[in-house]
Amino acid sequence: FGEQGLAVEFEGGRVSAVYTLSRPVGWHAPHGLRFGATPLTVHDSAGTLRTIACHGYTALVRDSAHARTAYFLYAGRLWGFGLFRRGATPCR
Repeated sequence: FGEQGLAVEFEGGRVSAVYTLSRPVGWHAPHGLRFGATPLTVHDSAGTLRTIACHGYTALVRDSAHARTAYFLYAGRLWGFGLFRRGATPCR
């Protein structure tokens, strides 16, 4: 898969998920968290996260009142970011 960018999913006419595709060059999270970061760096930057095993990758997630933030790890490095409805699976 060579496409890079952003995916948006809709459910019932509303956005239900937004996430990066691959590792778009130059993209980063607040506080300078960049693609390729180690899991320890992600935890240090993003705070307490829960691990969810997906097929072929791992998602580190945190739920707020209405949303779930996900940090996707592939081969032990930060590969993508996602924002979902609270409690929604980050596995795609």
